[in-house]
Amino acid sequence: MAEESLWKGRRGRRRANPLERYAADIIAKQLFLEDLAVAAIDFDTLAAYYPELTPEQLRGRLGIATKRALLEDVADIILEPPDEGEGPEQMRLNILDLDRFAEIVHEEMTVEVM
Repeated sequence: MAEESLWKGRRGRRRANPLERYAADIIAKQLFLEDLAVAAIDFDTLAAYYPELTPEQLRGRLGIATKRALLEDVADIILEPPDEGEGPEQMRLNILDLDRFAEIVHEEMTVEVM
């Protein structure tokens, strides 16, 4: 059996490394959460509050804050019908507790990175 899997590997049918697939999945989810969060808040206002952070840092930390909010049931993701009745449903971040969400965002924006 081991010889067969080695033989298949030599023929060019390489299996994706599970760690690479996992990392790609995490990156995709992070970008998805960043996009949802940016659509839910005023990004320019956030940038004005934290001028020391680059736009990339703001997006990344906002994605982390959104993940925390989802895990703490401070927010959820809802599906909305498409505009004008055509096309796919749209996903939207629904903030359930605005005060707690603001606290989470502030904590993530002010965390010290080593």
